[in-house]
Amino acid sequence: MQKLTGPIKNNPEKMYVEKTNYSDMIYDLPIGVIRIDTSGQILFLNKTLLDMLDLPSEGVAQSFNVLSFEPLQKAGISYLVKDSILNDKEITAELPYTTTRGKELYLRIRTRPEKDKDGRIKGCFGTVDDISGRKQTETILEHRMEIESLIVDISADFIGHGSDEMDRTISTALQSISESLGAESACMFELSGNGHFAITHEWHTISTEQGGFAARNLRMKDMEWLVDRLEKQSVVIIPNTSEHCDPEQEKQFIEQLGVSSVLMLSMVNQGELAGFIAFTPIKEEKQWVLEYFQLLCLLGEIFVNSIERKRSSWKLQQSEEKYRRIFREFHDVYFEIDAKDKILTSSPSVNRHLGYEPEELRGHSLDLVCRNSHDRKFLRSTLDANGYVDDFEMDMIKKSGETTNVSISAHYVHKEDTLPVIACVIRNITERKNIIAEIQQQKNLLTSTFDSIPDLLAVIDKDLHVVLSNWKERDYISDEEKRSNPLCYNCFMHRDEPCDPCHAMEVFRTGIVRTVERTNPVDGKTREIRVMPIFDENGNVSLVIEHIRDMTERKRSEQLVIDAKMAAEEANRTKSEFLANMSHELRTPLNSVIGFSEILLDETFGSLNKKQMRHVKNISTSGKHLLSLINDILDLSKIEAGKMDLNLEEFCISSVAGDTITILSPLALKNNVTVRNEISASITVRSDKGKIRQIFYNLISNAIKFTPDNGCITVGAEVLNEVVHVIVKDTGIGISPEDVDKLFQPFRQIDSSYIRKYDGTGLGLALVKKLVEMQGGTIQVESEVGRGSKFVFTIPELKIIDLLDD
Repeated sequence: MQKLTGPIKNNPEKMYVEKTNYSDMIYDLPIGVIRIDTSGQILFLNKTLLDMLDLPSEGVAQSFNVLSFEPLQKAGISYLVKDSILNDKEITAELPYTTTRGKELYLRIRTRPEKDKDGRIKGCFGTVDDISGRKQTETILEHRMEIESLIVDISADFIGHGSDEMDRTISTALQSISESLGAESACMFELSGNGHFAITHEWHTISTEQGGFAARNLRMKDMEWLVDRLEKQSVVIIPNTSEHCDPEQEKQFIEQLGVSSVLMLSMVNQGELAGFIAFTPIKEEKQWVLEYFQLLCLLGEIFVNSIERKRSSWKLQQSEEKYRRIFREFHDVYFEIDAKDKILTSSPSVNRHLGYEPEELRGHSLDLVCRNSHDRKFLRSTLDANGYVDDFEMDMIKKSGETTNVSISAHYVHKEDTLPVIACVIRNITERKNIIAEIQQQKNLLTSTFDSIPDLLAVIDKDLHVVLSNWKERDYISDEEKRSNPLCYNCFMHRDEPCDPCHAMEVFRTGIVRTVERTNPVDGKTREIRVMPIFDENGNVSLVIEHIRDMTERKRSEQLVIDAKMAAEEANRTKSEFLANMSHELRTPLNSVIGFSEILLDETFGSLNKKQMRHVKNISTSGKHLLSLINDILDLSKIEAGKMDLNLEEFCISSVAGDTITILSPLALKNNVTVRNEISASITVRSDKGKIRQIFYNLISNAIKFTPDNGCITVGAEVLNEVVHVIVKDTGIGISPEDVDKLFQPFRQIDSSYIRKYDGTGLGLALVKKLVEMQGGTIQVESEVGRGSKFVFTIPELKIIDLLDD
């Protein structure tokens, strides 16, 4: 927009008039114009955009938000506008858009950020072009190119084949056209001398081979309306009867043909209707524009000319211009060569494949592009012997000197009053050869990899024949079997009939991987057989792979391990049973020693001097220490021997912890350590109360022992997922990470000068772990040297009583 200067700039009224004029001009522009703010609110849009988007008025449109209006969001326009505003960039895009009334458009959108005088983005300008017509034209051009390509291919087939092959060529052409139109059946009706249209050529898909057209002979006088339309229109389409068929004769006609819809191409020869080609059904909805009809007419002409060629043998004058036009668009290279290998003519496509212009080759010998005399001689001898050559592969030399791989199809063309010439169609197969070479390389790599696998792999078909296998060095499979496709149960299991059950057949039936073990009666070895399915493109199991691995040594090793484990378990069980049975024999005399030492300390039988008192105290202390050690050993042994019973009862875990803390309070007071019980009285568990008390005793006494003066020990608990987690946390010396694994091992103590100051057997924590695990719980420890330790054990199958609910 032009800047306002001079008197207009200084005159607000004139500025308003000028602005209004510009707005009116923009409002009537033939392209859509819109202006929005940063929030997506519409500030202005012109009439063209209102009409384009099917919006009733500017007021209604301005009530919509561009960033949230659903049709704009679905089309991606909202994102485009947001991107333009946020990233300060101009954007151009072409997007499909469906209006609120269902109208489908294709829009070209340009956006540009709008900035204020300080350069800040305050919104966005946009222009919108309706390019639906252009897109429709592009679609039409694509369809046109498809039909043109079809015309070229069909023409090439007719050019490349003699009249004796015309019937097959026509059938092939009918198939190509049917596939392009989406039809399942095609029939050529030729008008005979008796006034009947009879089918002379036809093509059907496999599914309609027994169907197709019901009527094979039509009387011309019964369908004069159709003859008239075919003569005038060249292409006649009768859609599905249930929706479009009108008038009545159309309905009767397709009922007579036994089809639901039909497309017919007229065949006109010298101004007279010679027949028509019918295609059915017409499945795809196409926009049948005039250009399509003209191209389809050209197909009709090709068929008429080909039939005329068949009838008149060598008279091709009427079709020369048409084939010349097709010749120019021919993708492959067309050559005509005389009997002395001189190039008479070549198609323009020779420049694309060999780099020569047709004029450069005319009159030159074939040696110019084919220097291998052996290939030329073999090609000529084959051609002379058979009259034709199909897909003969050889090398040709480009103008640049490069070699290219080609495939040649050639045959003799006999012309009146002249010597025969050779017509060649040369196809560049360099890319195809490269692809084949790459595929072969990949195949070789796969084969090498397949053969190098130490296990035996075999691919089995549905008849249980081995179609592929890495037989190498398999001495239990005979050489004869390796050379043939034997039955899998013959060569692998040396059976005369399939195994029962046959796992390969089960995989064919279910598609599920199966793994079994089999012992070969020949060598006595045990092998694991894993059967895996191979699916085809339809999802059906077409083959299976058998992966066979010798498990003999592994089985032997596994058995040795099992035997050793059983022996160790038996020895350990014997030891544990012995110690458990020794419980009474060990405890009874030791209790007597401790009891009598206590009587002596009480001076029941008389006073003791200091020396006697010291010796008796040593006897009592040592006896109690030994009794504790024996108790721990016996408890561990009972657990390992499975003779430790659980006496389940329901109790308050806080009460048990409190009782244990009370018992250990003298030891805590002596070490100047504080012990706190923070377990909620609301937690009640069902477990062995005595063993829980023993766990508390061992953990808390251990914590007191290794917590320095003024330290603190906290006992707590929490409920997670119906499991009680009990926590014993101290501020003691801590444990290094490498020593954590030793904590719960019997008779193992951490090698520390500080720890060595205290007595201990190394059984306390090992016993705790056994007691926790025999009740279905777990125990873990978290510790850091110098910062204390935290032991957490769990008690499952708990019963929680929330006192707040009472």
